[in-house]
Amino acid sequence: MVDSLQDPAPGNRRRWVMLGLAGLSGAMSWFCRNSLTVIFPALNQDLNLSSQDLSLLSSLFFYCFAGSQIPLGILFTKFGVRLVVSVGLGLAALGCLVFALAANVNWAFAGRVLTGMGTSVSTMGGLAIIATWFPIRRFAFLSGMSMAIAGAGSLLASSPWVLLTDALGWRNSMLGASLCLLLIAVGCALIMRASPRPVVGIQHFPLKKAVRHLLLSPRFWIMGLTTGSRYGVVGSLQAAWAGPLLIYGFGMSTINAAHILFLFAVSYMVGMPLLGWISDKLLTRKKVVCCGQALLALLTAGLLLWTPSAPVWTVALVFFLIPQLSACGNIIFAHARELAPPELAPTAITWTNVFPLLCGALFIQFTGMFLPADVSLMSHPQELNHLWLLCAVSVGLTSLAYFFFIPESPAMLELKGRKSGRV
Repeated sequence: MVDSLQDPAPGNRRRWVMLGLAGLSGAMSWFCRNSLTVIFPALNQDLNLSSQDLSLLSSLFFYCFAGSQIPLGILFTKFGVRLVVSVGLGLAALGCLVFALAANVNWAFAGRVLTGMGTSVSTMGGLAIIATWFPIRRFAFLSGMSMAIAGAGSLLASSPWVLLTDALGWRNSMLGASLCLLLIAVGCALIMRASPRPVVGIQHFPLKKAVRHLLLSPRFWIMGLTTGSRYGVVGSLQAAWAGPLLIYGFGMSTINAAHILFLFAVSYMVGMPLLGWISDKLLTRKKVVCCGQALLALLTAGLLLWTPSAPVWTVALVFFLIPQLSACGNIIFAHARELAPPELAPTAITWTNVFPLLCGALFIQFTGMFLPADVSLMSHPQELNHLWLLCAVSVGLTSLAYFFFIPESPAMLELKGRKSGRV
């Protein structure tokens, strides 16, 4: 019998190349997700967008990304990571092409749908590689590192993206993104391989039974809503409202707003592997998640008092702390995997990832309902108070539920026992 706590492929170098490709695909996914907010003025001029159009363009990506998560665990097991990831990234390349050539907002919507569906394979592809090629004790740290590489896409979607679109135009720049996605898809098709050891379980576990097991599990809902609530504020800021808030609410220039978003992305990139490392080092998932969630709830509650006269350094500090604290949600994927039955682990991870994406979309659209139709008329940061209140309440309640109803990871408890010599 294989010891699930041991390294399944010691000394294997290909797995690191595979993980790097997964990180690059994640970077393009995050870039596509967050690329609209800082170029809204150019999109508005070209496609005549309202604030509702921007919220729909951003949330469509999340809805399609989330819906595509549902079958991914089964698809990865049945067809393998190589085929699913390469085909998905090819579809995303087509979506960017359609968006770049969009003659009107309807074609832009179509491009976002294709891009959201295609890039949905990136995050789960990386987690699937980590789950099958690396030891379980490194899952939180390596998944955080993979997400950090993916976070480079958010960096690209900030200051560099503004400079690039100013130089080449947003359409030509988006054509370049389409080409990058296509090249990564080809690289995945050539290099990625199946698991180094037999994967038992889910191919013999009926889909309906798996769905029923998850949907009737209170743990699944609590963990999903916990990671969803903390990402709601991050996703809605990066994908839609940070740009208008900084440019119109605080009166910043486009490039200065992009610099703040660059800091936001760097913080998220650092936070995910850092908190994953802390979780692996302390051998606890639950405590790190609960601490991060509680602090995020307190921070967003305090933002209800924000005014346009807030010093720039305080704005930058807030945009550094929000993603840093929110990064604790990445640990929930490791926690979900370790609490789920082995045959349900891939499905549990992919379905848990539905919640952040749906919450990101819902937070975007909820906030957009309370903003002026012409987002350039935003004149005060408190016009986003509905977002801060929604985040503070939802994150606070889910962190309490997580603390009282979610047990510690059995794998972490076993590793603690081995470390102390009790097992």
